[in-house]
Amino acid sequence: MTAGHVIEDATPENLSLVYRRGPSNEKVPIESIHHWNDLSTDLDVGFLTLSPEVARLIGKNFLTEDHFDVAAKNLSTDLVALNGFPNGLFEHDGKKHYKFGAFTFVTVCEEIKKWHQPINADMQIEFGYPDVATDAQTNQPYTMPDVRGMSGGGMWVLNINPKGIWSPESCRLVGVTAVWSPDREYVRGNRVEHWLRFADKILDSGK
Repeated sequence: MTAGHVIEDATPENLSLVYRRGPSNEKVPIESIHHWNDLSTDLDVGFLTLSPEVARLIGKNFLTEDHFDVAAKNLSTDLVALNGFPNGLFEHDGKKHYKFGAFTFVTVCEEIKKWHQPINADMQIEFGYPDVATDAQTNQPYTMPDVRGMSGGGMWVLNINPKGIWSPESCRLVGVTAVWSPDREYVRGNRVEHWLRFADKILDSGK
């Protein structure tokens, strides 16, 4: 699953999936690409259909309906983890290169009435993403990476209970990242229910 604009101009032959650390000659087969971008409603969702051998190649489990939260009510009282692969530029021998790496950032969500306008609150979801954050280990300021490249990454509510007990199984996916505003310091994504509706529509049609 991803954001629609990430894959709208892609072909299966030009896409590959990173599924383990280190170099690999095994390419994960992609059978089809589906996306829906609608500027009038702010819908920006998409997904890749993978071949049946993918589970064997990746050796991982896929998300089930238990991992989704389509009507999250505790957004402003819990922490949220944003996952993705932000762009990073570095210079070597006088040339600029892109740096590739996974990134997870834990953030908070304001109450809906405090979200930046305009926003389609029924379609989108908004979380804070500051320019500078405090490093949890060093307690020093840390310049946050460019969010470009995070599109399509998951927005996960951590569901930390009042006693502070937590496990990865507690997380629930509530959105898919699609928009970043560096000057207003927020990221937005589509609520996961709209991604699910789009996927159901495509899969039910047999395309």
